[in-house]
Amino acid sequence: IYASTGTLTLNNSTVSGNIAVCLGGGIEASNSTVTLNNSTISDNIASEYGFGGGIYADSSTVTLNSSTVSGNSSWYLIDPAGFGGGIFASGGATITLNNSTVSRNNSANDGGGIYAEEATVTLINSTVSGNFAPHGGGIYADSSTVTLDSSLLSGNNNMVAPDERNEIYNDSSTINADSFNLFGHSGESNAVAFVGFTPGGSDIDATSDGINAPLASILDTTLADNGGSTSTHALVAGSPAVDLNTECSSGTDQRGYPRPSGAGCDAGAFELTQNYHNVAVQALEEALAAPQTCGKYRKVQKTIRRALQLMRTAQKNIAAGREKKGRKKYDRARKKLLKKLIPRIDGCAVSGTPDRNDWICDCDGQNAVYPPVMKAINYLKKLM
Repeated sequence: IYASTGTLTLNNSTVSGNIAVCLGGGIEASNSTVTLNNSTISDNIASEYGFGGGIYADSSTVTLNSSTVSGNSSWYLIDPAGFGGGIFASGGATITLNNSTVSRNNSANDGGGIYAEEATVTLINSTVSGNFAPHGGGIYADSSTVTLDSSLLSGNNNMVAPDERNEIYNDSSTINADSFNLFGHSGESNAVAFVGFTPGGSDIDATSDGINAPLASILDTTLADNGGSTSTHALVAGSPAVDLNTECSSGTDQRGYPRPSGAGCDAGAFELTQNYHNVAVQALEEALAAPQTCGKYRKVQKTIRRALQLMRTAQKNIAAGREKKGRKKYDRARKKLLKKLIPRIDGCAVSGTPDRNDWICDCDGQNAVYPPVMKAINYLKKLM
């Protein structure tokens, strides 16, 4: 697609398998405004004198919303070329990625995922992973301004040597971070991951010089159909990217799933949706299994089992499309635990000793039941 001095909008579209001799294997934008919504730019090639395997933007404004740029290549037969495997931006171009993914792109020279030259690039809740280039596997910024907000850059590589800066290469640019991003993984040091860049205080440095998190503990390295209309990299359970941004506003991820699903929004394009029903059930089953030596524990068990019954009914209602009725059942289960059970097991938690009206008469017993019941109550609130 060639967009020159005009406006181009792609909705729910795929641009794939194309070859350009020079600029923009998938899309070339010159003095234009281009918007991609829920779209995929994949497996395109800028060959011979390649700039921008997926997208080339010169003096243009390009916005990607819930879209994926993957498997594109920028190569050369005539040097210098082979820049920006996924996206190449120059000439004052403005590139904005919202809830989008840049993955598995490669270039023969710089910027496997994104190459910016005298351009402005902004990533918001976006993921850059699995891209390759000799310099700046993830992002290469030359005399540009790059802003990173709640984004994830991890698992990008160079194709030449281990000291060529995998994730971000800053060449005379301004890179604004310190905004709940995650960078790198344990298989690389800061010196290998970055040049001219240091993660900010609210960011997570996952390299061996930071929290030392293996790539497999951060995300699924396979770009896959995880729901929605475009492919994403799923976060894994326990990922340090989960709930990273506790200051976020409610919204959706690349797939259209709600954010936040936990205590905060996850870094990157994918929001890990926890199964709150299962977590609440597990917590209540833990409380049921707690050993007891004295008191009226049968009343405790009866109340918990009644709550579990309400939860099962709620789940069945929601599965049958009766969501409102299901949420009311969850609310009834929560209130039963909160109003009937908690006042009978909270003496030790409140005052350090059992109350006279408590159903469990020792603190060892209460301390084994009270925390998982409170955990279940908190997760039930999320289901209402």
